[in-house]
Amino acid sequence: MAKVTFLGHAAVLLEGRETTLVIDPFLTGNPVATVGPEAVRADLVVLTHAHGDHWGDTLALAGKGATVVSTYEIAVYAEKHGAQAFAMNIGGRYAFPGGSLKFYPA
Repeated sequence: MAKVTFLGHAAVLLEGRETTLVIDPFLTGNPVATVGPEAVRADLVVLTHAHGDHWGDTLALAGKGATVVSTYEIAVYAEKHGAQAFAMNIGGRYAFPGGSLKFYPA
């Protein structure tokens, strides 16, 4: 069973048996964040969109080995800044050990 931890604002940590994901990791400068990026270990950073209060510490977490999974434009931007990334489109699927992601329109 996965463990779900609210980290503040839109940031959520999902810890599965095989893979850990962080969604929208706005931690640094977030007045309600429960931890900083140094305390988070994730295999994947999943971004819903690139507003600063969602992008947040994406590159810091990618620098520790996490793969960024987001829309094409965000993935390209992350790669240009040294991150490993996977570009998604609406309806696309990304499989990882223990699960998968599918993007839906909001």
